[in-house]
Amino acid sequence: MVTSRRKSLKTQMKDLFSQVGAVYNRPLNVRLDSSIQWLKARLAAEIQEFHGGKVAVGFWAESTMQEDLATLLEYGKQWFNAK
Repeated sequence: MVTSRRKSLKTQMKDLFSQVGAVYNRPLNVRLDSSIQWLKARLAAEIQEFHGGKVAVGFWAESTMQEDLATLLEYGKQWFNAK
C-alpha cells in the first residue's frame, strides 16, 4: 500500500485516523510454563510445544482511547498473573 498510494505508513495511518478515529492496540504475550498450570487447564489442553516450538498465549487489547488500553492491558496481566 505504501508504494501504490505513494504515502508513508505513518501518513496513511494519520489519514485513516482522521476519518474513523484513532485505534490503539498492544499485545501481552505469556508463555505456557509450569507457573501458570491453571491456564493450561482453563484452555483444556496440555500444550507445551507445537512443531518443536514453545507455545505462547497472546492477549490483544484494542481501544479508541489510550487510557482504556492501559486498563485493558492491566486486566490481561491480572488474568494471566503475568509479571
